Amino acid sequence: MNKLLTFGAALSLLSTSAFASKARLIALGENQDGSFFIEDNRNIFLNPATVMSNKDIVTMEWGNSGNQTSGTGSSDTDPNSEAGVIYSTGTFVYGLHLGSESKAYNDLRFGTINRAAAVDNALDFFVAGSADFNWGVNLTYSDTQDETATATFREQKLMTVKLGIQKANLDGFLHIATTNEADDGTAGNKFEGDSDFKIGGSYQMNLYRVYGSFRKADYKIGTTDNKDQVIQIGAGRNKKINDKATLFSKAELIIGEEKGASKEKSRLIPVSVGIESAIKPWMVLRGSVGTFVLSEIKTNGQKRTPSNSTNVNVGASFIFGELNIDGLIGTGNDGNGAGTQTTTTAGEQGILSTDNLMTRIALTYKF
Repeated sequence: MNKLLTFGAALSLLSTSAFASKARLIALGENQDGSFFIEDNRNIFLNPATVMSNKDIVTMEWGNSGNQTSGTGSSDTDPNSEAGVIYSTGTFVYGLHLGSESKAYNDLRFGTINRAAAVDNALDFFVAGSADFNWGVNLTYSDTQDETATATFREQKLMTVKLGIQKANLDGFLHIATTNEADDGTAGNKFEGDSDFKIGGSYQMNLYRVYGSFRKADYKIGTTDNKDQVIQIGAGRNKKINDKATLFSKAELIIGEEKGASKEKSRLIPVSVGIESAIKPWMVLRGSVGTFVLSEIKTNGQKRTPSNSTNVNVGASFIFGELNIDGLIGTGNDGNGAGTQTTTTAGEQGILSTDNLMTRIALTYKF
């Protein structure tokens, strides 16, 4: 009887947003900063209103001592560390997150700005409430500099406001970067954000959740003006296969355009399928495969198709009452995950690594 009760508890965790880590979303082929159709605590970075359904929770992501020590980026075997806590009191929810990677804003800087000028020591503040609908606000602040004699002068600053609402089957969000600046000390590399916003939402339509977003960013690198915009439209479905497993599937259309020192246009149709199953009262396994059914990138009029764009990721969770430990199971010879299905330069290895049992280790505790 005790085993049946424990197994039932594991299944109840599987069907809610109790799992809350980058490892889980990456293993299911999703963006580490939230999913439009899969329940997870990381969704608070996509739509702050989801804080209402992810309250009284502590999350910790194991890793290095921040973004600036991560070399070329936060990888699966060398991630940045971060942690957060969300409390509830009456009809309000509030929380604090430390060390968020702010991937969406770093992506604009990288390629020109050195990783040392990445968003670092970020503070995320959350507040949410419920009336006729759920609402939420996320404020991000990061301001670092290094002007010591032994280092090239580096400074960066990021301030963002994210707003979100949820009502019945409908939700929406708005992200605004009020400040996004970075300087790695290299001549011509200074990054200055002018305007940057993202708006989107989703709607549960019968068996599918349809969603979309639009992001537009104007910024300057050195003396060169740049304009980026991305349109994302998709549909995802969660299907209970049995009392132990859930199947996740989605298809998207992504249209992007970049104007700067060079011009680039892209049309991508990524599709993915993932599965998550409680195979033991204390263990959940998950995995996904994603690929492009259409992938065309045109740079300065020259077309190319990303190579080796089929990604496979695998992960696991170990459940100890209200405490979960999540991780990725290595898919390369160094334990690296393959990346998400929207990655155009994944560099998959296709080897199950036993040298690293799990990477991107995360702890979640619901109190």
